[in-house]
Amino acid sequence: MADMNQYRLAVKDYASRNINYLFHNKGDEHALIILTNLFVNAKKHIRIAANKLYNDEVVNTKEYIDSMRSFLDRNDTNLSILITKKPSKEEIKSCPKENTFYWMLYNHPAYDQGRIIIKEGHGKSFHDKDGSQINFCTGDEQMYRLENAIVERKAIANFGDSDMTGILIRTFDSVFPNLTSIVELKDFYTE
Repeated sequence: MADMNQYRLAVKDYASRNINYLFHNKGDEHALIILTNLFVNAKKHIRIAANKLYNDEVVNTKEYIDSMRSFLDRNDTNLSILITKKPSKEEIKSCPKENTFYWMLYNHPAYDQGRIIIKEGHGKSFHDKDGSQINFCTGDEQMYRLENAIVERKAIANFGDSDMTGILIRTFDSVFPNLTSIVELKDFYTE
C-alpha cells in the first residue's frame, strides 16, 4: 500500500506542475489516480475516447465524478466525449442514477450551456498501428492517458507531453466534428 501512496503522491505532484514524465499504469486504482489528476489539473478542454464510459470500477466512482465536476465547475471549460457505443437503458437502470457519471453530466449546468458534447461512434473506435483498440483522454494541450490494453486498463500517461497529446487531439478532432450521432443524456433518464 505504501507503493500506491507513493504513486498517488508522485502523480499529484507531476500533474500539478505539468512535468514531462511517462507513467505506466495498470488496473482500476491506477486509472482513477491518473484520470482524477488529469481532470483536476485541466484548465480548458478534456477529450475522452472510450467504449461506453460506463462502469462501476472507475467511471461511476465518487473520485472520478467529483474530479470531473470540479473541472466543469470552472467557467470556459469544455468536455468532448466520443463513445464507441452508448450504454443500453438496461445498463443505465442497473445502477442508482445518482451514483453515475452520466447523471452528474446531465445535471451539471455545463450540459445545458453546451459545454459537454457526447457523440457515439456506432461500434467504431480508435486503434493503434497494430490494430488493437485504444481508449484515451487528453487534458488541454499537454496531458494524456492512453489505454492500449483495455481489459487490463493498461496505459501510459504523461502530464507534460505536448507532442503526444497533440497527436491524440488531432486524431480525436479528425473524427469528432463530423459525427452526427449526439448522445442525448435525457434519453437515459426519461421514460
